[in-house]
Amino acid sequence: METFYLVCAAVGGAIFVCQFLLTLAGMGSSDMEVSHEVPHDFGMADAHDGMGHGHTQDSSTHNSTWLFSIISVRTIVAAVTFFGLTGYAALRGDRTPLEAIAIGLVCGGSAMVAVHWIMQTMFRLGQDHTLRIERAVGRPATVYLPVPANRRGEGKVQIGLQERLVEYAAMTSADCDLPAGTEVVVERIVGPGLVEVAPRKRDEDASGNRTD
Repeated sequence: METFYLVCAAVGGAIFVCQFLLTLAGMGSSDMEVSHEVPHDFGMADAHDGMGHGHTQDSSTHNSTWLFSIISVRTIVAAVTFFGLTGYAALRGDRTPLEAIAIGLVCGGSAMVAVHWIMQTMFRLGQDHTLRIERAVGRPATVYLPVPANRRGEGKVQIGLQERLVEYAAMTSADCDLPAGTEVVVERIVGPGLVEVAPRKRDEDASGNRTD
């Protein structure tokens, strides 16, 4: 058994180190992309298959999708590596073979979950957080500097966009000036950093705003 654990630790460790070096070199992103995309397809299939089977099926689908989502080359390699290391250490520490297997499985599973969490965190940090003005269309805004009527000039509005409060120059086709504090809606993008707004109707449902 000691030889088996050593082989797991050596092979898994070697692959793990190679993956880490490839990631630093910018060549190891494909695994992350597969891990990020496959669970969505799998979850959609489960959701269609489970229609009409009630809450129990939904819970089962959620659990299986979560389990499937953490399975990737990186997480499996991490699990094998730590299974071998901890299993070998347990045997050398006078644990019984069954205890060594149990310890190895627990530590291997924990390593799999930990690596999955780390990769997901790195993926989120690497996402593009650049503000895109086109996402402002249809969103509510508040006039910050008065906007002249009939497109006679520019004012400024504040918009909640991509979890930030941003300011853009604004103009309006409305027949009356829009004073500071007026609730408006972004109708279209006029140019870089410039939007056209219209007074917001009182009966407009604020819950219908788009999300990023």
